[in-house]
Amino acid sequence: MSKGTVLSHVFQHDGTWHFFDAVTNDLYECDEVVAAVVHDLNGLEDEAVRARLDARWGADKVATALAEIAQLRDECQALTPVDLKIIERCACCSDPQGYEDSIGQLQLTITEQCNLRCRYCPYTTGRAGSRVHNEAVMSGQILREAIDFFMARNAKKQRPAVSFYGGEPLLAFDLVKEGIAHIRRLQGERDVLINIDTNGTLIDDDVARYLIDQRVHVQISLDGPQELHDRYRLFRDGTGTHEAVVAGLRRLLRLDPEAHLRIRFNAVVAPPYALKRVVDYFADFPIYQEFGIAKQPVVTISYADLTNVQFKQAEPSDTSTTGAQTDHLDIRQRFFAACRDGQHAQLPPAVQNFYSKRLAQYHFRGRDPLGEELFPTGSCQPGKRKLHVRADGSMLPCERGGDNMFIGHVSRGFDMNRIHALYKKLIGAVAQRCPTCWAVRHCTVCFINMGASWESEGGDDVVIPAARCEEVRRAIAATFRDWLDLKKMGPAASEWLKYVVLE
Repeated sequence: MSKGTVLSHVFQHDGTWHFFDAVTNDLYECDEVVAAVVHDLNGLEDEAVRARLDARWGADKVATALAEIAQLRDECQALTPVDLKIIERCACCSDPQGYEDSIGQLQLTITEQCNLRCRYCPYTTGRAGSRVHNEAVMSGQILREAIDFFMARNAKKQRPAVSFYGGEPLLAFDLVKEGIAHIRRLQGERDVLINIDTNGTLIDDDVARYLIDQRVHVQISLDGPQELHDRYRLFRDGTGTHEAVVAGLRRLLRLDPEAHLRIRFNAVVAPPYALKRVVDYFADFPIYQEFGIAKQPVVTISYADLTNVQFKQAEPSDTSTTGAQTDHLDIRQRFFAACRDGQHAQLPPAVQNFYSKRLAQYHFRGRDPLGEELFPTGSCQPGKRKLHVRADGSMLPCERGGDNMFIGHVSRGFDMNRIHALYKKLIGAVAQRCPTCWAVRHCTVCFINMGASWESEGGDDVVIPAARCEEVRRAIAATFRDWLDLKKMGPAASEWLKYVVLE
């Protein structure tokens, strides 16, 4: 075989063999002999490998398979060996102009205080590479500087967004009001989306009235029914928070029943998992039913990231916890049955979110042949898609970053050297793996995966565990199977993809 590596992944699904080819970024159906040969393409120069294939399938069948592979290479370059060079910068991330007119979202940690101590939260337990809850509060000057900085650099964004974040931002409600007033002064005729990420426990009558009057979009952390939510989302004294969250939500809806159009929920599931119960809770959301709201709530469900977190599992409050794998099977069946019946739009948002985005990302994937150089695309362009500003004015790529991921300060601007250093650190940690990885074009490894090993600023001890790469590959392979199942149902099952807009 020629120099280079064939970047392919062979798998069997529903009784049929397939392979994914990274050069063409596409899936192919094949017979079992071709599958076996593709699996061993990178080792065919070894006589023992070829002898094993011939002994298993017969020399004639192996030769036929190789001829089919050669034809595929001629027709579309699939299964062509590549000598891939991983580069530290792409043209887009190296363009400083994007940092002057295309910043999409400003996320303000106006306080690092929190009135909760959620048991799975890295800010509560402490995790290498992550901050912890503390008493820091943003000054009014830093707040205004951050907003000024952002509003002067989002001209190309149709609807830029500002999010108030924490800690718990409602502990600094006066700063929220000051920040929103400053945004209103600067926005002119522009439409700026204003959002607050809150645990919901501090939404009293005054807060509710203000959020309604200002038409603020509210993301509330709510992990499901009370017995699940109160396992881990606790006040500092160890008591549950569900009742307080629901009380705040009721205040918003009493003032404006249409407020539900600006409310979304963030639910985190942690062991012992009860995913199906969380999905069912939001599908028949009792609070919305109480107010006669027919629309199902928008909710994002995610698994708690327990990497390097000191976590003690709560005991199940009942016997209905079935386990993540069984629950996922149930949700998967719901999703694909709805697609088959042309009812994707009627799915609960919680069910849609488990599959729709991944399938859409695969559907809209790049189709250009893989070149000789590649910049892995798992990481955002730090500070451009989202700019996170901490209470002291320091800037980070996102809320999950720690002290070693600063990329500038609102009073001094971006430090492009630090941004490029982040890329260099990330690529340096995986550069030896990427050139031979079939998943390289769909990789989701990002800067945050460096945090746990990056103990000191400027150190060289950045490590991304191989297990993280394997986890990414498993997720990508699962998407391939989901895609095949969707396409097998016929064109109508994927009609909903026409209406998806990816960020």
